[in-house]
Amino acid sequence: MIFRLTLLPVLLVMSSACEWFLKSDVKKKTHPPLTIGWIGPLSGPVSLLGIDNLNTIKMALEKINQEKILPAPLKLIAKDDEYDTNLSISLYKKLVSEHKPQIIFTSTYTATFQLADLALRDKIILINSIDNDENLARLNRNVFLIAKKTSHLASAITGHIKREKKSMTSVLYLKEDDFMPIVADLITTQLEKSGGKVTLYSYSFNTKDFKSDFLKMKSQGSDSFVLLGYRELGKAMRDAREAGISQPFYTANLMMKDDAKEAIEHTKFFDFTSLDGNIERCQRFLVDYEKKFGKKPLLEWTAFQAWDSVHILANALNKSLNIEGLLIDNIRTNLASTKDYEGLSGKISLNSDGSSDGIIPGLYEFVGGRSRKVMEPDS
Repeated sequence: MIFRLTLLPVLLVMSSACEWFLKSDVKKKTHPPLTIGWIGPLSGPVSLLGIDNLNTIKMALEKINQEKILPAPLKLIAKDDEYDTNLSISLYKKLVSEHKPQIIFTSTYTATFQLADLALRDKIILINSIDNDENLARLNRNVFLIAKKTSHLASAITGHIKREKKSMTSVLYLKEDDFMPIVADLITTQLEKSGGKVTLYSYSFNTKDFKSDFLKMKSQGSDSFVLLGYRELGKAMRDAREAGISQPFYTANLMMKDDAKEAIEHTKFFDFTSLDGNIERCQRFLVDYEKKFGKKPLLEWTAFQAWDSVHILANALNKSLNIEGLLIDNIRTNLASTKDYEGLSGKISLNSDGSSDGIIPGLYEFVGGRSRKVMEPDS
């Protein structure tokens, strides 16, 4: 009897202790859902920048949630801004008001500048998984750029122009988009630095006839032509051929492919495919993407960068959720400390200004309905 009376309090204490540890463990590992926003183009002339990017983010978050990689489920809210900055801002405000996201992915270049101050005020991390350059990196500490560098895009084009010993380059760029004028300026600087001559021509989305511009380019003896824009350049390419220009074009993307028809043949363009990244991982990803969405991404790099961005974010969240301090401060610190992340796009490191290194694109050529790699960009 004495033994039983002595043992009972001990068992009760042990039971209470076990219950306390279990409760403590559950409390430590249980977190409310985190909301992730996405704002980018799903319709309009620049929709290709957004479609595969968003599909990949959906796919990545679904995998993370299913495998319970994080102690908090992740919820995605996506908005189509049609690559319109004013619409981006209104969608951002609505998203924040209704869903209170902790992180927002943005895919519209100009909008990133406008959203940066809002995100800092609202204590939201802003991730651009499409663009990465010095102008964006100067914004603020809440902006992270997990993407190829704009300067590498320009050097992919200028490197080939210099190798081909072209001396007179005409650059036609879309003036209503902040991104294309920046690329035009980089190309001009890089070519003039090596002794080349550059003439700039701008156009707007509603331009219907490009022939007069190309006749001017032809008359001044241009031997290389850089076209910087989106789907509307299909008409520009056809107008150039009608103006008697036979040289191949250089461009930043192939969004104009269908509208350009045969005029696009032998066009040199910036791209990032599995050939530029981790080939085995990229190929596995492409198989999984096709199984889920019924086709491969039209722009592989928008998908690869999205996949890497989500997983770099997941690593930062995993380190941030169970430590002391404000969550946004923890996420910011752990994102910035990312070094040599082995992604689809290569070994990615983030810098203190939010920019990233490690994604190196190349130059490709469109021949007979297919693209083939031409060369690496100059460093």
